[in-house]
Amino acid sequence: MRRAGRALGLFLAALVIAFAVVGVVDWRDGSGHGVWKPQLGLDVQGGTRITLTADPEVAVDAADLAVARDVVQRRVDDAHDGAGVRTRGDRELVVEVPGTVADDLPARLARSGQLSVRVVWTADSTGATTPATSTGEAVDWSSLSLGDALAASSQGLGALPSEYQEAAAALQSIAQNTDCTSGTALVTSVDRPTVSCDPTTGEALILSPALVDSARISDASSDLPQGNLGWSVDLELDEKGTESFDQITAALLDGGGQYAVLLDHQVASVTVPDERVTDGRLQVTGLSEIGATEIVGQVDHGALPVSLTVADVVDEGPAFTGAQLKAAAAAIGAGLLAGLVLASWRRRLQGVVTAAGLAGAALLGYLFLVSTGSYFRVAVGWPTVGAGVAGLALVSASAALFVNRAGEASRSGKAALRAVEVGWERSRAVIVTVDAVVLFAGVALAWTLGGAVRAVAVVLAAAAVVALLVVSFLARPLTAVLARRGWPLASPEPLAGPRRDPRRGYLVAVAVLAVALVGLVVGGTDRGSEARGGMEFTATVASADADTVRELADAVGSTGVASDPVLRASGAGTIWVQTGPLSDADADEVAGALTKAGATDVAWAEIGPEWSDGSLLRIAVGLAVAVLLAVALVGWRARSAVVAAVALATVLVSAASTAGLHAWSGGLFDLAAITALLAVVVLALVFVALALGLFGESTRDVTSSAVHTFDEHVDVAAGRARTALSAAVLTAGPVALALLVAGWVVGGPIADTALILTVGVLAAAGAALLVAVPVAARIAGRDPAVRAHTEKVLARRSGSTKKKKTKETVSSHRPVTTSQAAGRHQPKRTTRRQRKRR
Repeated sequence: MRRAGRALGLFLAALVIAFAVVGVVDWRDGSGHGVWKPQLGLDVQGGTRITLTADPEVAVDAADLAVARDVVQRRVDDAHDGAGVRTRGDRELVVEVPGTVADDLPARLARSGQLSVRVVWTADSTGATTPATSTGEAVDWSSLSLGDALAASSQGLGALPSEYQEAAAALQSIAQNTDCTSGTALVTSVDRPTVSCDPTTGEALILSPALVDSARISDASSDLPQGNLGWSVDLELDEKGTESFDQITAALLDGGGQYAVLLDHQVASVTVPDERVTDGRLQVTGLSEIGATEIVGQVDHGALPVSLTVADVVDEGPAFTGAQLKAAAAAIGAGLLAGLVLASWRRRLQGVVTAAGLAGAALLGYLFLVSTGSYFRVAVGWPTVGAGVAGLALVSASAALFVNRAGEASRSGKAALRAVEVGWERSRAVIVTVDAVVLFAGVALAWTLGGAVRAVAVVLAAAAVVALLVVSFLARPLTAVLARRGWPLASPEPLAGPRRDPRRGYLVAVAVLAVALVGLVVGGTDRGSEARGGMEFTATVASADADTVRELADAVGSTGVASDPVLRASGAGTIWVQTGPLSDADADEVAGALTKAGATDVAWAEIGPEWSDGSLLRIAVGLAVAVLLAVALVGWRARSAVVAAVALATVLVSAASTAGLHAWSGGLFDLAAITALLAVVVLALVFVALALGLFGESTRDVTSSAVHTFDEHVDVAAGRARTALSAAVLTAGPVALALLVAGWVVGGPIADTALILTVGVLAAAGAALLVAVPVAARIAGRDPAVRAHTEKVLARRSGSTKKKKTKETVSSHRPVTTSQAAGRHQPKRTTRRQRKRR
C-alpha cells in the first residue's frame, strides 16, 4: 500500500468529522435530549409497565390473545425502542417499555384498531323517541344480506326484514338521544350496527354492520394533496373487499345515500359517492396529519381480535443494578487489557493492529448508536451488547486473518509492503464474504421481526459494516505503516510441526462432539421465558430497593427450581420475579421462599413468550440460510464443492460442540445466548476459511514437486494452520476473556454469553485444525494423480538409496576421494614416484 499513511490519516479525519457533525446537529437541535447518550434498554435503565386486560365477562380464546400480543407489539415498536409484550394469565397483556412513555400511549395500545366501511341508514320519520339501551344483541345480524343493508340506506330502517325491526327501533331511539357534543357514542362489534357521530356535522348516525372490515384492507397510505388543507388516506381493498365496495357504490349511486369509514367505532369520514368504484380503491379525506397517520398505522399493525382496557401503568426498575453495571464495565476493561497484552506477547504488530481495530470498531459502533440508533429503534440492552460483542469478535478475527496472510507472504520472501498487499488479496474474499453474510442475516431478521430481536438484528448488520470498514481502512493501512517502519510481519516459528496422526484429532473431535450432543439431549435447550414463557410472581415489599431485590433473588435461587430468575422492582413497593415454566408445586415453593424473605401478598400467573412461534421459525430459517450462503460462497471462491462440504461440517461441529457444552453448564438459550452462538458461527467460518486457504496454497502444485510427497505438503499446511489459528485465538481471545471476567463478576445472562464465546473460540479453532484440514487432506489424497505422484516420489527415493548402497559395496581399482574445491567425487591419482615403488 503506497500511501498507507495518507489513508490512515483520512480514516481518522473522517471519524473526527463524523463526531463533529453529530455534535453540531445536537447543538442546533437545542432540545437537550442528549444525543451522546444512546437509547438504553429495559434491563439497563428500567421503564414503564403497562397492563392491558380483556373484559372479564367475555371468554377470550388463547389464539386471539396471542394475535393481540403481536398487534400490540407492532404498535409499541413504532413508538419506543426495545419494548416487549407478553401474555399474563388467560386475559392480560403486559407491555414493558424502556424509559418514560407518553400519556396517551396506553390508550393507543388498547384501541381496537378496527377499520370498517358501513352505509348510513336513514331513520324513519315515525321512529321511536323513547331512550333505549340495547341494539338487539340477541338478533343474528350476520344473516342480514348486503341488499337489505343497502336498501335501508335509501328507503329507511323500515326496509329491513321484520326480524330486525325491534332492533332498528332501538337504534333510532339511541341516535335521537345521543349527545354528540359530549363525545359519547354506542360502541359495538363490527358484525352489528352502531350509532356514531359525524365529526363534521355533529349529527348522530345510524350505521349498518361492517360491509368491509379491516381484514379486507390490504394497504393504506397517507398524503397531503396539493391545494388541500386536510390530509387524505388511500385504502386499497383485496379481491373480496373490492367486489363488496363495488356493489356498495353502485347501490348508493342508484338510490342515493352515504357510506362512512370508521376507525375504532368512531366515524373518520362520511362520503357521498359520485361514481362507481370498481378498482377497490377508496379515499378518506379531510383528516389531520395525526389522524391520517393513525389510520395508516392501524392498517399496518392490524386490528385487535379482543377488546382491551388499560388496567395499570406503573414504573419498573432495571434488571441490573448500577453496582452490577459498573462492576461489569470494570471487568470488561480489565479483561480486554489482559487479552490484548496476551495477544501482543509473541506478535507485537498483530496485538497493536487488533487493539486499534477494536478501538475503531467501538467508536464507529458508538457513533451509530447515538446518531441513527433511535431511527432504527435500537435500545442498548444486554442482547444488543451481545450482538456488539459478536461484531468485535468479527473485527478481531478478520484482523487476525489479514495479518497472518501478510505474515505468510513476508515469510516467503516478499518485501514488507508487497507482503501486506498480498495478504490483503488473499484474505479479502473471506472477510468480505463473512461480513456480507452477517449483513444479510441482520437485514433479513430486522425486516421480518420486531422488539428486542429486531434491535439485535440491526446491531448485527451494523457490526458487519463496521468490521469491513475497520479492516479495510484502519487495520490494512496501519499494518503497512508499521511494516514499513521495521515491525516484523511474521514470527520466526517453523512452518511445519512434528508429524501427527490425524486419527487422534478425529478421536478428540468425535469425543467432544459426543459429550456435547449428550449434553443437548440430557440437559436440553432451555430457551428461557423469552421464547417459551414461564411464571411471573408479584410480591409486595416494604421497600423495593437494590438490597431487597438481591435478597429475593437469593431466596428464589436457593429453591433450586427456578433457573436464572429476572427481578424488577417498582417504586410502589412491588417486585416482579420472572422464571421459566414451573409446576404448581414448584411455584408454591418459590412463593414460600419469597414470603420467608419478607415479601407479602405473593401471587403468580403464567406468562407467555415474547417471541411467537413464527418469530422463532424466522430466526432459525434466517440463520440457516446465512450459514449455507456463507459456506456456498467459500466453496465458490475455492472452486470446490469439497471445500464447501468441509466448511459446513466444521461450522456445524463448532456450533454443536459449543451449544452442547453450554447445555451441560445449565445455561439458558435466550436471545443473548443465540447471538453469542451466531458469533461462534462467524468465527468458525473465518477460522475454517483461514485453515483451508493455507491447505490449498500448500497442496496446490503438489504433483509438480519431485522431492516432497502429498503427506509432507499436508504436514506443512497443518503447521501453518496451527501457527495462524493460535495467533487468531490469541487475537479473538481478548473479547471472550473480557466477557468471561464480567460474567464471573455479575453472573446471569452475561455469564452465559461469556461461556459461549470462550468455549466457541476454542471449539472453532479446534474444529478447523482437527476436522477441516485432516478431512480435506483425506479427500484430496484419494485423487489418483496424487497417489501416483506419491508412489513416484517414494520410488525415486528408494532407487537413490539402493544406488548409493551399491556404490559403497563395489570396490574401485583406485580410491575415490572428494574434491574440496568442486564438492564432488573424483578419483585420486598417485604420483609417478609412488607407481615406480610398486
